[in-house]
Amino acid sequence: MGSEVYTTMEPCSERLSKKTSCTQHLLHHKVKRVIIGVLEPDNFVKCDGVKLLEEAGIQVDFTTDLTALCTALNSHLTAPL
Repeated sequence: MGSEVYTTMEPCSERLSKKTSCTQHLLHHKVKRVIIGVLEPDNFVKCDGVKLLEEAGIQVDFTTDLTALCTALNSHLTAPL
């Protein structure tokens, strides 16, 4: 409770499998801050992770110095289908 979470990509707000989303897990565990590398692309579902976290009062920040690395690590998700 009250922890900070670092993630390379925006926490998902919906999963096609209908399992609990990353955003819902963060809300449930009452994290206080989420630091994100890059936004999730709209390849699979429209992601509202940042919006939902901020609406719940969770501080959301972005890493600017690690953006290129986070993009590279997630390139398999951002490449055109």
